[in-house]
Amino acid sequence: MTELLRPELRLYEFGQSLWSAEIKSGFTRILSTESCPSRRLVAYLRGLPTDDQQSFARALTRRWNKGALQLLGEAMTTQDNQWIATFMALVRGEPAGKVSGEEFNERAFESAGSLPKREKQEIVSAALTEFQTLMGEPPEALPGGTLIWRLSLPAFGITVSVDFPPRRPSMGVSYKIKIASGETVRNQYSFYSALGLLSETDWILRSAPVAQIAVHTAAEITGELLQTLSKSDGSGAPSLHSTN
Repeated sequence: MTELLRPELRLYEFGQSLWSAEIKSGFTRILSTESCPSRRLVAYLRGLPTDDQQSFARALTRRWNKGALQLLGEAMTTQDNQWIATFMALVRGEPAGKVSGEEFNERAFESAGSLPKREKQEIVSAALTEFQTLMGEPPEALPGGTLIWRLSLPAFGITVSVDFPPRRPSMGVSYKIKIASGETVRNQYSFYSALGLLSETDWILRSAPVAQIAVHTAAEITGELLQTLSKSDGSGAPSLHSTN
């Protein structure tokens, strides 16, 4: 595989492009997840000068792309590690006794909230339509509310999962990426892991308008990931294949 085709470099490029767009937009996609940690993170980032925001983003993308750094002959710097330490302290948050009542209730809703059955069905239907338009074909529907698309590129295989847990008001979107030989590059990849934040991304679906934004944002990010991986091999649009 040529250097141009290396998935590590493609994913490193993807993470950098996502962070660049986040900084430029005021972190709209991070905020679209509607979670308490995302709001805490954005409040912190907005208090930093733009140069420090970019240094923070650079450190996080480097954090989970060690393979790309090796290929580029680079390594984490002391400043990178300082930003990572700051981030880890931030995500740990305040001790339980210091969390406001409002935030405590929001976290409880994120963990075990519920949506009216009809409203959730409408959200799933909207996601199905948006992602099916992106992929070009219908998904495999698994028990429990998971939609699966398996895509094949000349150099990569990608599984796109859109998950609606039955007992949580959320939508999870993740990817499993393999190279053509079958070797798994990323078993659990997502918007947040592309940013170097967490391994999984859940959008908290508090209402129909919020869900509409979440579905569109998740599909948009998925399309950008597919474009990044397609560009690496010079091919056009990805094609779908079914494997069991």
